[in-house]
Amino acid sequence: MGWWKDSATDAEKEYIKRYLHTNGKDIAGDFMRESFKSVSKTSIVMLQVMLDCLCMVYLNYIKLQTPHKQVQHERLRQYCCLVLQALLLICDVYKQAVKLAQGLTRS
Repeated sequence: MGWWKDSATDAEKEYIKRYLHTNGKDIAGDFMRESFKSVSKTSIVMLQVMLDCLCMVYLNYIKLQTPHKQVQHERLRQYCCLVLQALLLICDVYKQAVKLAQGLTRS
């Protein structure tokens, strides 16, 4: 997360780590988990945060499976491309569903 890496002060980082009971290594996942723990009916999480979490999980997995860094990076790149393609497909299906629902409500 850009804010965490680039502009959060040490005091802000320490406060957030204490509040979330974390070491801050997976801060994107920590923020996402905190959002999902809310009592609200809806939780909005940026797509970038979700992709960060997915990539971190997969990267940790391939580090265990593959000793060479070049192969790790290539597998991670392929995985992220597949995840992005799946998300784009989901967005396309959602747009079509919204159009269909709008058409049904107009009649």
